[in-house]
Amino acid sequence: MSYPPERVAAFDRYVQEGFLHVFTQSNADALHNLARLDRMLYEFGVDGGIGEIGVLDGGFFIAMHNLMLPDCVSLAIDVFDLPSYELDPAGIGFGRASIGKFRANLARWAIRPWAVLLVEQDSLTISEDQVGALRDVAGYFKFFSIDGNHTEIQTWNDLGIAEKLTATDGIIIVDDYPNTAWPGVKAATTRWTGRADWLPLLEDSNKLYLAHRSMHPAYKAALG
Repeated sequence: MSYPPERVAAFDRYVQEGFLHVFTQSNADALHNLARLDRMLYEFGVDGGIGEIGVLDGGFFIAMHNLMLPDCVSLAIDVFDLPSYELDPAGIGFGRASIGKFRANLARWAIRPWAVLLVEQDSLTISEDQVGALRDVAGYFKFFSIDGNHTEIQTWNDLGIAEKLTATDGIIIVDDYPNTAWPGVKAATTRWTGRADWLPLLEDSNKLYLAHRSMHPAYKAALG
């Protein structure tokens, strides 16, 4: 089964025309890695929706969203414009997420922009019942990106949410893992992978990609 050409077209259009116009702290190399991993998953028969905690204006989120199956939904979790929250430490010097900008970017650059579940909430306050309800609606994701508050406690929390929402043959992505400006991300991720069933698969372009131990050997071999 060949890789869907409409997916290639939607992704390439965003990379070539939209990405530079949507504020993000990710870079183009991260998008190339994402496309490579999606093709790998497709070859293994893995597909589905995507999720992200900390979407900002949608830069990396839209790239993942445009790699979805047509009948799937994506999940965006962010405090956005909630007045009770101070600036996210990950956004110091860059500004915080705006739900208006996010929706506008979705409308312009995302395929099926209506197929997005928006959760305007601090991920620390998301309950087990909420996670279960989100899973009931969206199913398990093939990609789940973590780019929210970069403290150790919140990164640990977000990894737990990602684990509950990501398929065991999917990929969890941790932003700023090697970034020494945010030591809490690496500290939490290192502790978490030491006790969880998810293992480092690839580290590149300021992101760490994790695979479940059941798929890790096969994915590692496929990536070379």
